[in-house]
Amino acid sequence: MLKLVLGTWIIAILNYAPAILLWDWLSSSEPFQNRTCDPPFANNFPYLVTTAFVEFFVPFFSLTTLNLLVYLNIRQRSHGLIRTKNNQNNHNTTNFKSIISSQATKSNDAYSENGYHEKTKPDDEQELKQLNSSNTQPLPVSTTYAKSSSSLALARDRKAAKKLFILVFAFVICWCPYTFLTLIRSLCKQPDKCISVLIYEITFWLLWLNSTINPFLYSFLHVKFRKAFYRILCFYNLRHRRRLTEQRI
Repeated sequence: MLKLVLGTWIIAILNYAPAILLWDWLSSSEPFQNRTCDPPFANNFPYLVTTAFVEFFVPFFSLTTLNLLVYLNIRQRSHGLIRTKNNQNNHNTTNFKSIISSQATKSNDAYSENGYHEKTKPDDEQELKQLNSSNTQPLPVSTTYAKSSSSLALARDRKAAKKLFILVFAFVICWCPYTFLTLIRSLCKQPDKCISVLIYEITFWLLWLNSTINPFLYSFLHVKFRKAFYRILCFYNLRHRRRLTEQRI
């Protein structure tokens, strides 16, 4: 987990630190233009495409691919459970029909040999009753447990897939408008006239809104994140102290 966090920070630093520290040395443009102080690379299309590729497009396509693979896996497993259940039912029906057919053959043989119709023997009747009861009795414990475990695992995976979809959806809604408007503005000679300043500001704050809602989304969708936030916000220590106080009293 620590390596993942450090890797994320390193990628972010390499993405922006060189431009922030070295752009003035490599470019002759002034950051202060039209009474607005903007970074010189704010309208540089090649640089913005690079940052957008690292920040938005790579995570977007990676998460979309992951969601697609999870969906296909869940769908395949769902069809597998249904197919297994149908095969079990067909197998029981086939066994029942084969026994009935064999009993009918025995009856016909008895009729042809003796010249009259012979009643079904008690042994045959007992066999039919056992077969009929075997088709209605529950499956063995091991088989039932395996099927229930598979169903529970499938339900958990479906729930996890829904949570992942919510996170990806929030990421796309918050990042996509600002990313594309930034690229469009960099191609315009007069960015403020090309795209409304108000709309651009709204997409800018929508981008930062993602950082605001992410902690709540993660804590709401995952129990471990929720416990971690409780500990960070000292609620965990407060509850623990109250329990210790109650036990002492």
